[in-house]
Amino acid sequence: MEEKQKIDLMEYDLFREAIERGMKEGRKEGRKEGLKEGLELTIKSMFGIQSRKPVGKLRKIEDIDKLKEIAKKLPKIKSIKELEKIL
Repeated sequence: MEEKQKIDLMEYDLFREAIERGMKEGRKEGRKEGLKEGLELTIKSMFGIQSRKPVGKLRKIEDIDKLKEIAKKLPKIKSIKELEKIL
């Protein structure tokens, strides 16, 4: 019976780069989703039932820098109107 040769795909630069890029994107996506969840919980605890519309807007934001900006401003927000302005 013929013996099959095993191939180590990690030896191929292109494959290794693709895996590394995928892992980096996965971590970035995870950070973004975690930040969104934290902001959502904070907004809900601050404004209760009134937070429904702002939370909907928050969920649509894909730019992590925008989410970080919101996180910095959120502690100073006193009203739903102020919150909607930064979203």
